[in-house]
Amino acid sequence: MDVLRNLLFLSEVVGPTLGEAVRLAGGIPLRPLMTRALHMGDELHSRNTAATLLFTRELFPPLLELAGRMKDEVRQTLDYLRSSDYFFLRLSMAASKATADAAAFSPRWLPRSPERGPFHSRRRPKQTLPLGRRAYYPAVMPARSARPSRRTVRRGGEPT
Repeated sequence: MDVLRNLLFLSEVVGPTLGEAVRLAGGIPLRPLMTRALHMGDELHSRNTAATLLFTRELFPPLLELAGRMKDEVRQTLDYLRSSDYFFLRLSMAASKATADAAAFSPRWLPRSPERGPFHSRRRPKQTLPLGRRAYYPAVMPARSARPSRRTVRRGGEPT
């Protein structure tokens, strides 16, 4: 019952209040918050205290604006954020999933190399694909697309 009560509280009080505050703020970029939290010792999975505090700090001005017309909801939301060190876990997991999905289905995805930027991988890809071709991974492939056979692309990007 406690879990159900918490989920209802999130959907009826915290969610709408935070949604309104984020809209008032014009959006809150999560990547800079996540970067800063990592530098402060959070690892964004088991330790989220710094990330939750940074997120709450960004929301504070819009929540003060909302307090005039939604006093009880803002107070309950701030109490919830103050008592929940793991609040940012939901946001970091959603941001990570969105980033991974964008990278997985991008036709321009290629492993980083020294020529393309400061980050590079020591591992070499097993197959290279020319630009415009997609690498298909069965676990993350869209349901409606046809999966090519394993022989569709050979090493060097040459179709069979």
